[in-house]
Amino acid sequence: MVCTDAYRHGVSGILGPALSSVAKNVALVTRPLQLPVCSAFAAAVALSDKSQFPYFYRFMVTAATVGRTTSLFLEKYGWNRFTIVIDSESTYSSDVASVLVSSAAIAGQNPYCNQLGRAGPHHH
Repeated sequence: MVCTDAYRHGVSGILGPALSSVAKNVALVTRPLQLPVCSAFAAAVALSDKSQFPYFYRFMVTAATVGRTTSLFLEKYGWNRFTIVIDSESTYSSDVASVLVSSAAIAGQNPYCNQLGRAGPHHH
């Protein structure tokens, strides 16, 4: 695998990958090597679990942070009833929505969540 070959060639760490699903796999494969993996875009909440991903780091905020911050924004502007539209195939948007719904419930807000699946091109 590319990661273990890189390790044998003396790399100090791995930058990327961008997708959370790929970052999870790379971090799991490189964990026994204690090789740091750093991503600028992998935002899945699961990657914050240091018991599973002790050498994974990121340059961006997690989906959990976005969800909590969005809830605070909605609370500040008095949006007590709102709709969350997410892509059902996106782990990131699902994670944000999950945290947002929980945070909103604690704040006394009443979200309504819609999931959109990915549809192919429309033919007329």
